[in-house]
Amino acid sequence: MDTFKRVQTKWWLIGGAVVLLTFAFYWLAVRPVLIKQTCSWTSYTEPAKEYLSGISQEQADKLNAQHKAENPPECETSTGLENLFLKCKSTNVQPSAPRPAEPAREVKRSATKTEYEQCLRHSGLF
Repeated sequence: MDTFKRVQTKWWLIGGAVVLLTFAFYWLAVRPVLIKQTCSWTSYTEPAKEYLSGISQEQADKLNAQHKAENPPECETSTGLENLFLKCKSTNVQPSAPRPAEPAREVKRSATKTEYEQCLRHSGLF
């Protein structure tokens, strides 16, 4: 009976040591790696995009002609910042294809250095 108790105590000690070593390995080796993987990426929600009907060549030509008629005569020769002061409308409207609607989606990107450090502090590594 005395031998049985010694063997039983020995197995309890071995089992306790294995559990303690497993926990220490997780806490000191696995947990930091998982936290660093999680913190290296950040995600945000990209808003939904509405349907945009395209502009046909006829519509683009019509808008260009309309803008040309509405612009003051000085807009013909002015360039750059002068157009802003004269409030000239663009006469370079190009035709475009329609864009279908897109739902909101989750986008992941690499975290910046400050985001990464804040995440590590928040997770308890630093």
